[in-house]
Amino acid sequence: MVNVRFPLALYGKPADASSDAGGYRFLVRHPAFDSPPIDRALRRLVAALEWKPASHRHAPVFGMLREGEATLVARFVDDGRDPNGRPHALRVECVLLHRRKPTDALLSGEVWAGLSGTETDAVELRLPDAEDAPIDVHGERILLFGDETQFARSDSAEARPLRAIPPDGNSP
Repeated sequence: MVNVRFPLALYGKPADASSDAGGYRFLVRHPAFDSPPIDRALRRLVAALEWKPASHRHAPVFGMLREGEATLVARFVDDGRDPNGRPHALRVECVLLHRRKPTDALLSGEVWAGLSGTETDAVELRLPDAEDAPIDVHGERILLFGDETQFARSDSAEARPLRAIPPDGNSP
């Protein structure tokens, strides 16, 4: 495994938001997301998923969107109840890949495990030493990987089943 550093953006509700005025926003955002095309892509990506009602927390869903030479890769997390007690608060953890193809390894919760509670605008993710199967992300559509019975999605997104990634990080 090798640590790779990526620019990071976190989107969600702050822990101290006591009303709708303290709603969803970027909690952390690296300056690499500030260029207008990347900013638009990031805003599209964080708005691509809405949880369906359920009596339990949803499993994470992963999303990808290509913009020019960059690919945005996000993990959508059901953060439990918001400060007002509403279930299924959404937290989006997004990294920016420049000239690097996204691979199956980025669809593993193990890779993203160290992100909860982070307040920095860059993060190191532990990826396999060897490159695994690249995921072809192209066009205007957002790719969502996960159990599509747990989320509502827009017409601009395409759902795909989440490929099982073994704990060692190698693709099957």
